[in-house]
Amino acid sequence: MTSQPLAGLVAVVTGGAGHLGSAMTTTMAEQGARVAVADLDVDRAREHAGRLAAAGFDSLAVRVDVASEESVGQAVDQVVDRFGGLDVLVNNAAPSRLIATDAQVLDVPLATWDALQDVIVRGALLCARRCLPHLVARGGGSIINVASIHAHAGDPDLSAYPVAKAALLGLTRVLATQYGRAGVRCNAVTLGTIPYPSMSEQARRNKLRHQLVPRVGLPADAANLVAFLASPAASFLTGADVVADGGVLAHLPSYADGGTFGLVRGT
Repeated sequence: MTSQPLAGLVAVVTGGAGHLGSAMTTTMAEQGARVAVADLDVDRAREHAGRLAAAGFDSLAVRVDVASEESVGQAVDQVVDRFGGLDVLVNNAAPSRLIATDAQVLDVPLATWDALQDVIVRGALLCARRCLPHLVARGGGSIINVASIHAHAGDPDLSAYPVAKAALLGLTRVLATQYGRAGVRCNAVTLGTIPYPSMSEQARRNKLRHQLVPRVGLPADAANLVAFLASPAASFLTGADVVADGGVLAHLPSYADGGTFGLVRGT
């Protein structure tokens, strides 16, 4: 396989300067794509795009509020004006500051509920609507929606975030169905826990209790998967939800408390 499977492609990543987005834009650039770092924090986007440029990659920083139709339109126009077209959209934006205010159904602030739906679901829809004509004009392309294991199972403490991520999986299938014959693929990546550097060691150990892979997830795990889905190697894959969670969703809940995690019975 070529070392630059994304050569010639133009990609835009929302939340592109964040914890996961920066890894995604870096990996895609390393694999040959020209990348737009789209982020609400334009200063952070410029810093990251500057690092990419210093490493010899063709990159652009754009400010985007994905919940605003006007802002999304302006950002996509900047990307197309700079690069001459668009091939890949990665819907990765998620407001961590709002996720921190999520709560149980009786307690979640409606402002938090609305804002998370606006960013995660409405934002993905607005970005797709604006990017689709450009993808179709290039003969096809790829939309990748970044989901979460929270879309697959209830959470005892979160309400708005799991519902929003579940809706994003529905949008993935709708986009794949409606635009597949136009050459546009749409897939989701369901990610497990990929800790921020600030996550405590105890919290990391708690997460590992439920994983079959005995290490924490890394931003590179998400970035490599997104880059694959954007590449020609995934040209027959659409409407899929690709799970990268270290095996959390693969086993019964009691497994973590069975006393045999990581061990082979009889040894």
